[in-house]
Amino acid sequence: MTLSALEDVDDAIDATRSFLWPFDLGRWLKLAVVVFFLGGTGTVNPVQFSGGTPPTGSPGEPGQLPSYSEIVNSLTPTEWAIVGAIVGAVLLLGLVLGLVGAVMEFVFVESLRRERVSIREYWGDRWRQGARLFGFRLVVGLLSLAVAGGAVVAALWPLFTGGQFSVAVLLLAIGV
Repeated sequence: MTLSALEDVDDAIDATRSFLWPFDLGRWLKLAVVVFFLGGTGTVNPVQFSGGTPPTGSPGEPGQLPSYSEIVNSLTPTEWAIVGAIVGAVLLLGLVLGLVGAVMEFVFVESLRRERVSIREYWGDRWRQGARLFGFRLVVGLLSLAVAGGAVVAALWPLFTGGQFSVAVLLLAIGV
């Protein structure tokens, strides 16, 4: 008795070998470009970069760091514009990379389907589908962020208004 799942895995391995071998540098480089954009984006935990121990002493002493409110209040409008431009550039770069990644998913599948890698040709054929996929992901992501953010704000609202804080509501928000 043969297992059809194992036969399918064997077929997939054979198809992968025939696609990648014999070695062709141009094909491998094109695949590397496509797969680079399929990798997605990663996040960095900012807590892991809090190097060293915080300075001790009272505010105003030479070794003491200023508080966040002191930093925010000391920024000039020009500095706020620079911060806004940097944030906007990072968001724009993320959106562009997300769009390119969505289109490259179609380029990758088309390359596997036709057993030939051609980024420009497949991009021209599939960029509309990639743009729709990116738009769908963007809308779903924003809606999810709104729901999760709304739940967290609702749970933490009493802390901002001086009301009664509820751990049960916070646990519900974490679940959302």
